[in-house]
Amino acid sequence: MHKWERILVKNFTLALVISMIAFGLTACSDGQPTFFNDKINGFENPNHKHAKNDKTIYNSLKVEIIEDIYSLHSDLQYILEQAKTQRGYLTFKGSDFSNPDTTLVFISSGQKNTGGYDIKIESLEVQKENNQLNIFVRETSPDPGDLVTQIISYPFILFTVEGEYDSYKIADLNGKLFEPINIKDLQENSSENNDS
Repeated sequence: MHKWERILVKNFTLALVISMIAFGLTACSDGQPTFFNDKINGFENPNHKHAKNDKTIYNSLKVEIIEDIYSLHSDLQYILEQAKTQRGYLTFKGSDFSNPDTTLVFISSGQKNTGGYDIKIESLEVQKENNQLNIFVRETSPDPGDLVTQIISYPFILFTVEGEYDSYKIADLNGKLFEPINIKDLQENSSENNDS
């Protein structure tokens, strides 16, 4: 083997090892690849998780993603477990869950037949003239042919946002509105299922 062939093999081997290390570090970071869209409109993507409850700021509004509904009061847990089956939203004023001057927001895509679905905050803004909180979310679904878990799933997002609001407009990026989920309907459906 000539000297230039040994150098070429050595450089190729070194490049291969560096590539494998870089790939291993990326794959083992937090389980999610980092893409350019982790910053949306200058704000960090709240779904790029660094902590259990990720705190982010949107248009001067502090938002805290809550990843574990079981960290909430058992009454709220029960309501959210029932609500996640429907497409829509629920809001709770701070006094309802012992966190004054904040609002708890739950947005659900409803029941899906497989895994691979997700919902994320795209933007938040307050219309000051009517104290309305406008929320836009990005709903994603698996591409045809993607390997997904064959289990019923309920994609939702749960977060607190500072302030209390008189009304809400929640929509996906196509403008399709999320309607409020009626808690009384949830309670009636639950009692009917318990009676059966």
